[in-house]
Amino acid sequence: IRQTNVQEGEAGGITQQIGATYFPVEAIKTKTAVMNRDGQQEYKIPGLLVIDTPGHESFTNLRSRGSSLCNIAILVVDIMHGLEPQTLESLRLLRERKSPFIVALNKIDRIYGWEPIPDNDFRSSLEKQSRSVQRQFEDMTKKIITAFAEQGLNAVLYYENKSFARNVSIVPTSAVTGEGVPDMIMLLVNLTQQRMSDRLMYLSELECTVLEVKVIEGLGTTIDVVLSNGILHEGEKIVVCGLNGPIVTQIRALLTPQPLRELRIKSAYVHHKEVKAALGVKIVAPDLEKAIAGSRLLVCGPDDDEDDLMDEVMADLTTLLNSIDKSGRGVCVQASTLGSLEALLDFLKSSKIPVSGINIGPVHKKDVMRAATMLEKAKELACILCFDVTVDKDAERLAEEMGIRLFKADIIYHLFDAFTAYNNEIMEAKRKDAAPQAVWPCRLKTIAAFAKRDPIILGVDILDGTLRVGTPLCVVKIDPETQKKEIIDLGKITSLEINHKSFEIVKKSQAGGGVAVKIEHAVYQSAKMFGRHFDEKDEIYSHITRQSIDASFKADVSNEEWLLIKALKPPFSADIPTMTAHNEATDLPPPQATDAERDSANALDEDEIKLRKLGYKQSLHRSWHFVESFAASFVAMNFIGGVRSGFFLGLLAGGPAAIWSSYIISMIFMFITAAVLAEICSALPLSGSIYIWSAESAGPKYARFFGFIVAWWSTTAWMTFAAGNCQTTANYIVSQLAVWEIDFPGGISNDNVKWRALIWAISEGVLLLSIAINYLPPRLYSAVFKFSVALYATYGFRSAKEVFTMTYNGTGAPAGWNWILSFLFTAGTMIGFDASGHIAEETKNASVVAGKGIISSVVATGVLGFATTILFLFCTPDLDTLFALEAPQPFVQIYALALGKGGSIVMTAIATLGLILSTSVAIVAASRLIFAVARDGVLPLSGWIGKVDEAKQPRNAVTVMFAFGAVLLCTILPSQVAFTSLISAGGIPTTAAYGLIALLRLTMTPNDFKSSHFYLGRWRIPFYISTVVFNAIVFAVQVSPFFFPTTAETFNFAPVILGVVTIFGVMSWYFVPEDKWLRREQILQQLKVADEPLEGNESEVTTLPELPEVSGPKLDLEHAD
Repeated sequence: IRQTNVQEGEAGGITQQIGATYFPVEAIKTKTAVMNRDGQQEYKIPGLLVIDTPGHESFTNLRSRGSSLCNIAILVVDIMHGLEPQTLESLRLLRERKSPFIVALNKIDRIYGWEPIPDNDFRSSLEKQSRSVQRQFEDMTKKIITAFAEQGLNAVLYYENKSFARNVSIVPTSAVTGEGVPDMIMLLVNLTQQRMSDRLMYLSELECTVLEVKVIEGLGTTIDVVLSNGILHEGEKIVVCGLNGPIVTQIRALLTPQPLRELRIKSAYVHHKEVKAALGVKIVAPDLEKAIAGSRLLVCGPDDDEDDLMDEVMADLTTLLNSIDKSGRGVCVQASTLGSLEALLDFLKSSKIPVSGINIGPVHKKDVMRAATMLEKAKELACILCFDVTVDKDAERLAEEMGIRLFKADIIYHLFDAFTAYNNEIMEAKRKDAAPQAVWPCRLKTIAAFAKRDPIILGVDILDGTLRVGTPLCVVKIDPETQKKEIIDLGKITSLEINHKSFEIVKKSQAGGGVAVKIEHAVYQSAKMFGRHFDEKDEIYSHITRQSIDASFKADVSNEEWLLIKALKPPFSADIPTMTAHNEATDLPPPQATDAERDSANALDEDEIKLRKLGYKQSLHRSWHFVESFAASFVAMNFIGGVRSGFFLGLLAGGPAAIWSSYIISMIFMFITAAVLAEICSALPLSGSIYIWSAESAGPKYARFFGFIVAWWSTTAWMTFAAGNCQTTANYIVSQLAVWEIDFPGGISNDNVKWRALIWAISEGVLLLSIAINYLPPRLYSAVFKFSVALYATYGFRSAKEVFTMTYNGTGAPAGWNWILSFLFTAGTMIGFDASGHIAEETKNASVVAGKGIISSVVATGVLGFATTILFLFCTPDLDTLFALEAPQPFVQIYALALGKGGSIVMTAIATLGLILSTSVAIVAASRLIFAVARDGVLPLSGWIGKVDEAKQPRNAVTVMFAFGAVLLCTILPSQVAFTSLISAGGIPTTAAYGLIALLRLTMTPNDFKSSHFYLGRWRIPFYISTVVFNAIVFAVQVSPFFFPTTAETFNFAPVILGVVTIFGVMSWYFVPEDKWLRREQILQQLKVADEPLEGNESEVTTLPELPEVSGPKLDLEHAD
């Protein structure tokens, strides 16, 4: 528009800073004269302020700063290249900010054969082109329109656009010849005048945003601002956001560029006493060195409170400081403007290059001295990346003397490439220095001994790895009594031969019939003898140490060798310390590993590291994946068994109409509840995790109190659930007696002690079988999980007979409460999805997989349970017949009515098997809870209960679970009512725990757990509120009497049981010493880990003690929205 070439002044032809140019209305009239030959066009606007944002994809933050200011945007698209990555990024920014925009389809003069007509309107120019050029233009335009359609946008040429609200206008232009530019300006004028006049009204309230902070010779540090509304006066006191706190200063000069010139272009500026919006202004004032671009500028008037304005302006820092990474270890970065610095920091962060210091402006000696601190910590990081800045000669000389590398470039990619090349040089030098220490892994079996000592010559078979000359060999002896390991060093390999031919390296595939190995010990080592110190029964290993692992470079090591290094770690645990976050990289698979292997190994390492950060060692096996995590909750919820067990309750409370309507509501809110639990589960993936979740949700002050209560609630819920499942299974089996009309001595009644004894015996047998399944090794139990899912997904459906749509009141409750009581069935079928969290320490990549297991299992249970419920509503007989069935489990009689007596046996067998598997999974969840509590030393015999077996399973905790369940089932013998009362609290504590966790998240820790892969962001508050309200309703239903009026027989004992359990929880909290369980420092540490940024490691976390709390990356998105 200006007919100047700013990009030639920009390195690489890419706009790398933001500039603002004002176009007065006279200039606009001149430019659009070819479009207004009849003089009918009205010009109501005083002018246009155009902000030129960078197009390079590394400058997203600069573009976002510009696009948040604009009323309308021009998206420039190259007709020759289409929608490039940076174009798509700009589209995303415009959509996020709901900014209206037009598309300038630039470089039409590059179309082959185009005959330019300078400064002409596009349609006239196109008419004068040859037909082949017109066809070429049409083809290119169609491709661009298709590309926009793929992004969900309707784009059309501006003169064909009939609906500006629905379609994006495309204006073909040529910046070189000026063709199409009049069309674009005219379109902008008309759009702003006709469709945006209400948004463009001038307001007296000041709106001003800092675009750039820049040092100008003769003026010092200045700020370029865009004045969107209001008036600025010379001499006014202003407040801007600064790196070290708010900056209060006075305007010394207000400068604007010459008309049609940019703020960035160094030229004579026009001085003003006052400026009026909208305008790009350069402000000269003292103390602007630490001002932050992108923040607001406020004017402090005589009636304004300066402290309030300072607080208000510093609020902007939260969203801007996330891109600045100041850690104790990394490179130093220097840029000409803070906007450019932000772009460079983002680029370095994505490239995993740490940054220790930042600055704006020329590089001086003090900057070199700051970078010199890295010489001792990490020489490869002792450098300064100078982006678009000058370097002082004294500073350059000092850097050369001290060995500090200065990388200077005007293009961000060139800077990165230069640093990467330098880093590779350093790594190569390190590789050469460390080569003598590198030990290649191998595992050997002795075939024959040719010389037993000085030197030892053996014939060996290579079991794993690679043999190399120079590899130190050893054997590991274990004392059978003390189990203490003794490493016996044999010496180093000095020669290798196969069939009398010497080799430097022998791979496993080359060994064939064996390899002759000569082993010689060092002068400082004692000689070892074959037959005395070791024999053919002992496996021989390469002696791996921490130093040797650090010296092994992943690029040179095969995938098998890295896996072998991991396998060899346990024998040398004395030499190789447990991995920590600092050296976790050495445990990762090499680059050539497959994606699945790399993901599996990385996830395992990250899981162990996170567990250690949370204060625990990895003692359980970690071999389960998403299928097992999903199955744990899916099978525990037992959607078909749950539907059958609670179906009659739903029919009594409201009938079929209440069932399907309340089921839909339950599905929606249980999905939300699952999302809330998945969020915290991802941040804290621990065994017995639900009480840890509640403790951490309560914050440090109340963590112990709520942790104790929920621990008791959850343990009670899962233990009673398992016992109740056993009795339900027994009822299925004995119901066959009613189907086949077999007389039982004393009758089929709970008043008959013989009948109760039968129920008890079968229940104990079911419990014993479920416990036995739990003793299976992890890999076999994984098959149980998978079989359970298949079983639940493939049975339970029959042909439809009759459709019921009526309501029914079998509870005697008032009509409204009668309908609400149906939630006892519908919500009850979806309780128990926290089981995925309880096995988190046994799940690979638990931070992601456990949360996925929670969400996917409740969605699957809700959808499949709803479908099953609808089918059962179609398939059951009329309600009078239904409620007249007298079997302990009426569904068995329904099967007999529908399928015949023989068919009912098959369905009973399938149902029984499903319930046994559900019970087994409930025992998994309960035993992990018991294990977690015992691990912390709270329970009697904690040392024994918290032990794991050889397969790394908490077998003793499973045994405790069996003992508790067996005792609980014994209460069936004296009284069925006693047993029913004890297990009545099965689902209630879990519901209470779900609601309580959400309430604590809402009130105590709403902004924590940012390390979660399922962080809810801006949705978290409505999700917490929804979870609290819905679970409160379900809790009220669960503690309410079911039949009205209430009698001694129909009294609901669940609240009594829950009250007793809660009292036990409170007493435990009071009497258990604080240093015994849920210690304050443990809570604080776990909360710190849960709040760590998702992607970064410890060295990348921004810490600024003197500033307010800085939000994580996800909050940044929230504030941006």
